[in-house]
Parts: sequence; C-alpha cells; structure tokens
Amino acid sequence: MDVAEPMIFRTDPAYGTELGIDGVDRKTSTIAGASAMQTGLVKDGRFEIDQTTLRQLNEQGNASKLGVKVRFGHPAMSDDALGTFLGRMKQFRLNPEGSLSRGDIFFDETSFRTPKGDLGGYVLDLAKNDPSAFGMSVVVVGDREFRLNPDGTRQVNQETGEPLPALLRVKQLLAVDFVDSPAATDSVFGLNDQTFLSAEAFQKLSELMERPDFVRRAHIFFSRAFDLLDAPSAPLSPTKELIMAEPIACATVEALTKEYPALVAQLQTAATKEATEKERARVKEIAELAVSMPCDVDREFLEAIDKGLEFSRAESSFLRVELLSRDREANKPTGLQEDSMPDRQEFTTYEEAWRGILAAEQCSTQQAMGRAQDRYPKLYAQFLATCPRKKK
Repeated sequence: MDVAEPMIFRTDPAYGTELGIDGVDRKTSTIAGASAMQTGLVKDGRFEIDQTTLRQLNEQGNASKLGVKVRFGHPAMSDDALGTFLGRMKQFRLNPEGSLSRGDIFFDETSFRTPKGDLGGYVLDLAKNDPSAFGMSVVVVGDREFRLNPDGTRQVNQETGEPLPALLRVKQLLAVDFVDSPAATDSVFGLNDQTFLSAEAFQKLSELMERPDFVRRAHIFFSRAFDLLDAPSAPLSPTKELIMAEPIACATVEALTKEYPALVAQLQTAATKEATEKERARVKEIAELAVSMPCDVDREFLEAIDKGLEFSRAESSFLRVELLSRDREANKPTGLQEDSMPDRQEFTTYEEAWRGILAAEQCSTQQAMGRAQDRYPKLYAQFLATCPRKKK
C-alpha cells in the first residue's frame, strides 16, 4: 500500500443518533449515539472511508479520557474556535453493521452562555426537533492509502477504468464539529444534501493549502483585487487578467489555455524571453572560449551549440582537441631540436620560452607558443602538468 504524506482533513458531515430524538436529553445536556463518520466515498471523491478508517477514528477518540472537543462549526482561516466550544464527545463505537462511528456528546455548561449566545441550547433543541438539519464533521490528521496492484500500479474501477479512490487512514482526531452539511455522514443522527457551502469551502481550502505555491498565488490575487476595489471603474485589460486560484485545478495545458487565454499568453511570452536570453548568454560564453583557443575548434563549437551543451562540457571538448593537437605537433620532426639549436638560450618555464621567442623572432603569440612547444618539450610538459584549465 502506498501512503501519502500526512494531511489535515475535515470530513463530510455525518447525520443521525442511535436512538433518534430520544438520544437528546435536555436535562443532562447530552446527545447519545451521535454520528461522527460513516463508510463510503466522500462527496468530493478524493478518498473513501472503510471500516479500518472507522476503527482508527474510534481508537483515537477513546484514547483521551477527557474526550474529543466539540465545536459549533469549523473555525475559518480568519476566525478561531474561541467562543464556539460546546463540550466533549466520548465513548466512540461502531454500529452493529460496522458502517458508522458513533459517540456521546456531553455539553459543557459554558456552551449555554458563549459570546455568541446560548449555542448549547440551540444545538440541543435543533438536534431534537430537526436532527436532519445539520450533522457532525470530524477534523483529523491522516494519510491517503492508495490501493495498488502487485506490480505497484493503482487499482482501477473495472467499469470506468478510473483509479480507485485512496482510503483515508486516521492518525489523530482533533475535533468533532457541528456543521450545516457534514461530509462523512448523513445527519447529526445518518447524509443530508441540503447545503454544502461550508463543507465544500473548507474542503477546497484544505486542497489548496497543500499546494506549495498557494500562498504566493493568493497574495497576487488579493493584491490585484484590492487594486480593483480602489479603482472600480477601471476596465480589466487582457494584460491584467486576475490570477485566480482556480487555474491550479486545470488538469491540462489545453484546459488552462481555454479557461485563461490571456494569462497563458503572458506566461508564454515571459518564458520565451527568459529562454532566449539564457540561450544568448550560453552561446556568447562558448564562442568567446572558442576564439581564445590556440587550435581550431570550429567543429566542436558548432556541435556544442547544436546539442545545447553547458559551458563546462564545451570547455572540456575544446581542451581535448587542444591537447590532441599539441601531441600531434610534438611528434612531428622539426629539424631544430632543443639540444641542436644554435645559440641555445636557457629558459626555466614554458612561459619564459615562448615570450623569449616572441621578442626575438617578431612572430605572433600563437606562433611563439607553438615554437616554444617544439623546441622545449620538457618545459611544455611541465606547463601541462600544472595548467589550471587542464585540471578542470
């Protein structure tokens, strides 16, 4: 089984109680057998909940003696949970069929006098009078476990050919919250499709937050949105198209181009300009090196440009040609060897030798270097052994 990186996830709501409206006891401020999570595919289709998921949820829920905190709704990114605490959920258990995780909710006395009013009383009354109007959504830290074939490929649906959804594996249970449309059960007491706004909004945010470039894109979007608010009459030109979070969801380049043509055109222009400048700099650097070489490297230069070689690889290619050329020249009989030169002059280094020849014979630098190599092969061999460029 392939397991993804841990994530924080808010499940679809679960609806129902074990005892129906009899599960709500106003005198003791409890709801018995409230649904926390049920088996099946979650509404966005990202993964599936099975009995193993429910057992893991129950283990995590029963691990704390205090129970798991219960809140009035999920806190938003710009809002926290202070003032929404209702109580604790305890005694997590499976229903007889093993398809639903239930628990008992014990309301804290502070839930009846919160900064937002009598939230506890409101939830208890709603649970008794209309239990299908809302449900429970758990907040968990978990993994996606992909179902794989023996060869490591994803298992697929035999009818559609699509990969089977991953299985949710619970590592930690953080909270169980009352929401208007839960994600993993039907109601406070089974699944209700009346309202999906809160669950889907938080679900989409959870998905986006997993992307490394989400914060940067969000910053760009809101910065431009505020600019438009400051100048509401200013038309939105094609060059100032808003970068929405939605393009991230486009699965193909074709879909992105169709949905945001102006944005794609801007990206293509920028990418072309950057690639052109980078290629120009590469060719210039290699060309300058080729010109500085004492031997002919025209063929190697063209090959380096055609194959897109980096500077270091082109340099190595040029140096190989130079060394081979020097070896060939060294093996040619010149008729004027070091020991038989008239008026032989002593030099201690190859550089002294070619500079001396340059001054005495009024030739070019390249000719002086070649003659010094022929006349003083030992000095040239010492030069090659200590040449910094050769060591690269």
